[in-house]
Amino acid sequence: MQTYIRFARTIKPTFCKKSAEILKHEYKRLRKMDVGSTKNSYKVTVRQLESLVRLSEAMARLHCDQVIRESYVIEVCRLLAHSNIQIIKGDMYLEDTAAAMNREARQELTNLAQPEAPMDDTRKVKLSYDEYEKLVFMVLKVFKDFEE
Repeated sequence: MQTYIRFARTIKPTFCKKSAEILKHEYKRLRKMDVGSTKNSYKVTVRQLESLVRLSEAMARLHCDQVIRESYVIEVCRLLAHSNIQIIKGDMYLEDTAAAMNREARQELTNLAQPEAPMDDTRKVKLSYDEYEKLVFMVLKVFKDFEE
């Protein structure tokens, strides 16, 4: 295995014309898809192009091939496309704690005596993801200060 790895590292594969065209087309496609989306975990930059090139070279080395074939480029592009994780930062809805406690207390009373109709005073608070993130950091800071 070590001999195979040492030999594979000595190979300096080059792109054939067709595989270079596929790589260029796939990178352009990734850039176009990224333009309209603001919720990706990262933006498609030249670094992703460099990654595609390095991974294509690695695939050729893996197969001990001097030429980077179209199939290597296609597989690398597929891997990169499937590795992109989209993080959706939607609004958060938090239920008012006092209302929830009141509801629990009313439920206990309902078990003891049957009232005519349960009242629902549940209030929900809507937070954007940014507001939620600020709130989390404030809570963490309070815990950190308390520990110190």
